[in-house]
Amino acid sequence: MLKGTAIVAAAALGSLAFPAVVIDSFTSGPFSYSRSTLGTSSVRVSGTMLGGTRWTLSNVTANPSGSTLTVNVGSGVATFNAGDGLVHTSELRYGYTLGGGLADLNANLTSGGLSALKVSFLENTGNLNLLVQLRRTVGSSAQWGTYSTVVAAQSTPFDVLVPYSVFGSFNLADVDQVILRFTNQAGADYKLGSVEAVPEPATIAALGLGAAALLRRRRR
Repeated sequence: MLKGTAIVAAAALGSLAFPAVVIDSFTSGPFSYSRSTLGTSSVRVSGTMLGGTRWTLSNVTANPSGSTLTVNVGSGVATFNAGDGLVHTSELRYGYTLGGGLADLNANLTSGGLSALKVSFLENTGNLNLLVQLRRTVGSSAQWGTYSTVVAAQSTPFDVLVPYSVFGSFNLADVDQVILRFTNQAGADYKLGSVEAVPEPATIAALGLGAAALLRRRRR
């Protein structure tokens, strides 16, 4: 009986199309830059990312060995390679014009049951500080939702899920700007595969069990 239920549940899960909002798949808007001196380099490009524009900034804050930071985006990968001892804070910004001004996304990141941001890493060679900032324009002022965490080093692909609950009362049905800020461990590199708004695994499991129950009722 349990085995039969598990099979039905698996079939139900397979039949469900879970929604996602792709913030950036890094498949368009390719670019590269490098920097070895202290200070900031940035590039704004257009493409299929959320809002049609990606603004990437890298601020080199320490470089005792005179190394070089190299940033490449394209073919589904965003690569941030830091040389020996180099520390940088790099940001991905969405909801800005190519001139750097605000261009409100008015994005509903909860549509269809979405409940978390997913940052997909292809690798991360050192502990990484991640700060997520969401902004809403409300009249002449702004509201912010922020969350920070430490992403542990890992050599194989993995995902970091940021549940919407960490943003408290912030309205994720109307998000105007999305900012991801990464600060590396000295000399450490990382690669990103995508940034998406997705359902949490618990939501997917609940939907799958609900669908399985529905299938059982139909078979009776």
